[in-house]
Amino acid sequence: MDTQALIQAVSTLGFPIVMCAALLYYLNLERESHKEEMTSMKDALDRNTVIMTELKEMLKVITGFQGTDK
Repeated sequence: MDTQALIQAVSTLGFPIVMCAALLYYLNLERESHKEEMTSMKDALDRNTVIMTELKEMLKVITGFQGTDK
């Protein structure tokens, strides 16, 4: 958006309305970014859980541990 269009929007609609629209746009961008970050974090956590389970099973085999599975 160029400067002239911004000035026209402010003079036509008023500063509070233009700022509310700008903030809603910004919040939507932040929400989408956060959603992508959390999806990536969940995937990493899922992969780490699989690895930890495999390590636990390997340690059971190596040590011969026959205790409870907690």
